[in-house]
Amino acid sequence: ALHALPLLGNTELVTGYRRQIESATANDDPINNSPVGKKTTSADAWEVGLNYKFSSNEKLYLKYNQAFRFPNIDEFWGWDPLTYKRTFNGILKPQTTQAYEIGGNWVSNIVSINGSIFSSITQNEIRYDMDSGLNINSEFNINRRGLALDGSSSITNKLTISGGGKFQKSVYANGPYAGNSVALAPDLLLNARANYSMNQNWSLGGIVNYVSNQHYDSGLSDYSSLNVMPSYTVADAYLNYAFNGFEAKFTIKNIGNSLYGTTGGYAWITNANGGMSPNYFYYPSDRRSYFVSAKYNF
Repeated sequence: ALHALPLLGNTELVTGYRRQIESATANDDPINNSPVGKKTTSADAWEVGLNYKFSSNEKLYLKYNQAFRFPNIDEFWGWDPLTYKRTFNGILKPQTTQAYEIGGNWVSNIVSINGSIFSSITQNEIRYDMDSGLNINSEFNINRRGLALDGSSSITNKLTISGGGKFQKSVYANGPYAGNSVALAPDLLLNARANYSMNQNWSLGGIVNYVSNQHYDSGLSDYSSLNVMPSYTVADAYLNYAFNGFEAKFTIKNIGNSLYGTTGGYAWITNANGGMSPNYFYYPSDRRSYFVSAKYNF
């Protein structure tokens, strides 16, 4: 249910509500269809906010809302670090987040800017637990505060440049690790984009992304003594062709052939000599790669 109620002047009250109920049955033995878990869970999403419109495409807004995420099916399983076998860890609860946000957008003849300031608190966040090897609902709440800004400008009738970023602090809000940063949550994300239309059929462009350093995933007690994953910068480039309903795109990802990882951890791992010891690990992202795609709109 959604409703927008006009108030005085250019102000409107926006409200909405959604409820989802999900029944899940997990089977660990596909041959005999032996159930290992069955559960019905539910979650609510809602929003209340005020919009003040300067024009048809410019406004300020203030909102308070709740959102949720149900677990993916594969998140019902983890692995036993002693037997190295798949382990059922139960049907997880949906995670819920309440958030305050204030923001707006401003448009002129050549510039469009969007920005917001936000603060949120999440309960039962679905996370992988390095200590147990299982996906779990975090017993501690997680708080995120930050600001986001994005803008674009048409430098000429053929060239458009854009850029944006988000600064966010993600910390545990309660429990013995209150104030500690959350793993795999960088504080700063930046991007710069450009698109050039050579003619009505051909265009080319690129994007550069920067991700600041972040904590390796690990047991909570290890955070303060561990190194952090290094920051990285990655650039992509693309060439588009469009004619009537046909579109084709050639993309070069990671054009600088950077070596980087978006996720990693600190745990007991197998060394080259076959022994085990606690150490850092990460999953490398793709080096330079090429993609071709095409579609036709009837």
